[in-house]
Amino acid sequence: MLQDDESLALALRGGLRGRFQGTFNQLENAVEVLDDYMLQHLNPAEYADLRTMMREINWQLAYLRRLGDHAADAAAAPVLQMLRVPAPLELLSQLHETVELFNELTVGGTRAVHARLETAPGLDVFPTMGDPALLDGLLVNLFTNSIQAVPEPDAVEITLTCTQNQLLYRDNGPGLPQDARRLLLEGVWTSELLAKGGLGLPLIRAYCNAMDW
Repeated sequence: MLQDDESLALALRGGLRGRFQGTFNQLENAVEVLDDYMLQHLNPAEYADLRTMMREINWQLAYLRRLGDHAADAAAAPVLQMLRVPAPLELLSQLHETVELFNELTVGGTRAVHARLETAPGLDVFPTMGDPALLDGLLVNLFTNSIQAVPEPDAVEITLTCTQNQLLYRDNGPGLPQDARRLLLEGVWTSELLAKGGLGLPLIRAYCNAMDW
C-alpha cells in the first residue's frame, strides 16, 4: 500500500505537473512564433500596438503556469502528508542549498530576484524535525508568492533568518492582508480569497502542518 501511495504522489506531483508544463511550453512557443511573424510582416506602428497585447498574453501564461504548479502540488499534498513522517533534519544545510539553487535559477531573468540566508551569531547547525521534500514544497510556494507580491519592476529581495528556535521568512513586498494571514495561520477562508485561489497559502500551511511546524 505504501508503494502504491508513493506512486500516486509521484503521478500527481510529477506527472500532472509535467503535463501542465508541456502544454504551457507549447503555448509559449506558439506565442513566440506569432510574435516573430508580426515583427516580420507588420509595420512598426502596428507591431508596437499589438506588443501590449502580447505582453499581457505572456503575463497570463506565466500566471497560468504557476497555477498549474499549485494544482499539481495541491493534488499531491494530502498524499504527501500521509506518507511523510517528520525525521531529524539539519535545517541550515538544507536552506543553504535551496537558496543557492534559487539564486542560480533566477540569474538573467526579466527582473532582479535574490534570496539570502542569515543566521544568529554562533549558530552553525539547526537541528529540527522535518522532511526535505515537504521543505522544498514549502519554500517553492513562499518564493513564488514573493515574486508575485513584489510589484514590477522592483527587485525581489527575500531573506531567511535562522535563530536558535525560529526560521523567519520575509520579503520586500507589501505584506499579507489580514484575510490572507488568517488563512495561513488559522485555515479560515474568505469569499475574496476563494475567488483568488488563496495564492498558495493553503499549501504552505499544509506543508508546515505535515512537518509539525
